[in-house]
Amino acid sequence: MKKLLFFMCICLFLPACSLNTEEEETELYVLTTEDREIYNTILESELRGVGWEYDPEEIKFGTGWLPEEGDEDYESLKALSDEMSYDTSNWSKEDLTPTAAVTIYHPNGDLGGSARFYFQSNHIVCGYYTYNGQTYSIGDTAVFLKEGVLTVFENTETEAFDYTESEISVSFNGFSDISPKSGMTAVIEDGSLNFYTLRNQAFELTKSYSEEDLGFVPFDAAFDKDGSCAVLGGVVDEDGNKTSTKLMILDSLLNPTDKGFDIYVGDFSQVLFDDGYVLLSSRSGVSEFEAATHQNTDNHSFIHYVQGLAECDIYNNGTKIYAATDGTDLFVYSSDFDLLWRTYHNSSYDIDSFIYFSDMNGDGVKEIYTEDTDNGVTVKYILTETGFKTSNDIEAALYLPGDFDCSGRDEYAVLSPYGDKILN
Repeated sequence: MKKLLFFMCICLFLPACSLNTEEEETELYVLTTEDREIYNTILESELRGVGWEYDPEEIKFGTGWLPEEGDEDYESLKALSDEMSYDTSNWSKEDLTPTAAVTIYHPNGDLGGSARFYFQSNHIVCGYYTYNGQTYSIGDTAVFLKEGVLTVFENTETEAFDYTESEISVSFNGFSDISPKSGMTAVIEDGSLNFYTLRNQAFELTKSYSEEDLGFVPFDAAFDKDGSCAVLGGVVDEDGNKTSTKLMILDSLLNPTDKGFDIYVGDFSQVLFDDGYVLLSSRSGVSEFEAATHQNTDNHSFIHYVQGLAECDIYNNGTKIYAATDGTDLFVYSSDFDLLWRTYHNSSYDIDSFIYFSDMNGDGVKEIYTEDTDNGVTVKYILTETGFKTSNDIEAALYLPGDFDCSGRDEYAVLSPYGDKILN
């Protein structure tokens, strides 16, 4: 009977919290007012300590049996509890245990799932939450919002390529894009559009366009597969506010063409260029244009402010995704701009607008690299079955990954207070 009740609780999760009816509490386990206050305090520390929000008035207290060794869900629930350092060594095999269940939310109000906890001696000894039929650790606050779109995951056991480390000269702190044809980098710096090529362990300035050359202030630049380049720009007022007014197209030799067009509406700040289509990102979303006809073919609105945007064929098989940041969180979108996943950082986390994709260990799945400007370091996100996870094997420096020599494998320009270097 005990196992039957336990499995019913596990299968139903939040509905299992119907154990907290007055009749069942009276018959099975009496939760005093003092107990409830203690458990409320513990839950507040536990949930809000990892970034979950919840309504304390909606906590359902009840009773249940902890899983026994050999039960179907024993190993998985023990692993999820061990991940949070709950004491699983003395799970009771016979006695009823106080339980609590509550619906949890992300800081922006998005549904997180249904959380359930078991207590012994006023301590949490088992805890987990469920979302979309899957069970997760309480500390796992960023999981896929949509299933089945990304299906190949990072092989974290694959060692990184055997890179050769050399000193290098780098004059810029980040770039807009890299040409897939030549490996040339497009960099916006000091009001100019500069193109650099990696030669002899240094990024040499190959071509430069000033504001006077372009006829506008350059904001961003992006390469198409054939090496042509789209340049977005406009005017900047005395307070530094940007107004986009022009899109220029450079040919594969980086010479101006007549294929650009004027921009009359929008606060665009970034450009992506792919197969003749231009994506312009504004504060609230992206607009798609066909470069040849200048026609606005599609628009997509985001739920967040857009500070940075990047695109990637994450498996090199046509599976395209987009990554965006509002300066605090990272958002990952499908090729149709359906939200797949996002982080929920606190407001002190500061992501720069630079977002890069690269496959550092050669397992066929690209990672996402962003810059934490608070700490001046790169943050690497690897793709796992439950979403992108931060990986802390990056040294305290800014990594700029890219196939600068068109060898088919990315190099890494590493900018560090201790000296710049290249891994190739």
